[in-house]
Amino acid sequence: MAKKRLNPLNYLWTDHRFLDSDATKKLTGSAFRVLGKFQYFQRCLQYREDQNYIVFTYGQAKEMGIAHATFKRSLRLLHEVGFIDVTYSTLGKAHLANHYKLSKRWVKYGNVDFINLVWPEGLDHSQRFGNPPKLTVLKASG
Repeated sequence: MAKKRLNPLNYLWTDHRFLDSDATKKLTGSAFRVLGKFQYFQRCLQYREDQNYIVFTYGQAKEMGIAHATFKRSLRLLHEVGFIDVTYSTLGKAHLANHYKLSKRWVKYGNVDFINLVWPEGLDHSQRFGNPPKLTVLKASG
């Protein structure tokens, strides 16, 4: 019987520096799952020439069994400790997707030379979380 070949995209390779880092120790279980999916998407990008960013939507997270609010917290945590950066922001507009990239900032997390980037302005104002858009009331004339 022929030996079954394993798909290299199904594995997450890492080393002790990653597992022992302060950034990894701060991750929750859901954030670690999201990070694994980001690394899978990054691995898939090496076969594409027309795209150099990662798109990970709330719908994809829902298919993984991750709730909307949990995915939102995971994204912010991964950004806070330096695993991902936002390269394009939709500013919370519905039916559009943010663009992300993996970052190496996590290596210096916990040190004085860690580069702390702020989450892009406007991404927390989605209608999903009870911040409806401001409506202008028009008064009928006459």
